[in-house]
Amino acid sequence: MREFIKSAISLSWATSLFGITQLSNLATPRQAASAFDEITQVTAAQLGDALGRAYQTGDRLQRDLVNLTFEAFNSGTLMQTTFNMMQQWGQAMGANLGLPGALPNQPREEVIVRHTVGQGRFSEDGKIVL
Repeated sequence: MREFIKSAISLSWATSLFGITQLSNLATPRQAASAFDEITQVTAAQLGDALGRAYQTGDRLQRDLVNLTFEAFNSGTLMQTTFNMMQQWGQAMGANLGLPGALPNQPREEVIVRHTVGQGRFSEDGKIVL
């Protein structure tokens, strides 16, 4: 227990000093991003399989949301970007959770039949009313 407490305090201290270092890196955003990425990779490697997949899905979602936010201010395609991001997120969530048929890229066919009055006839393939 003693070693656990020492390690937790060391982590807290190192994180505080890392934050101060990152403040000085604000002038060089690429260097700051690189430092964050290194710490993130080391931390994510400790998560194991299940939490690792959850982390990857959540990370992908937050990165897509950041991209969406920046694209919203830089272009007029907010609705299409939102749709694309949500579709990709849904596919990733379904795939990571192992849901059957989670990737909706499989072709499918929908036929909608409505009540018709009179002598309506369907085409040979049964898709349209003649």
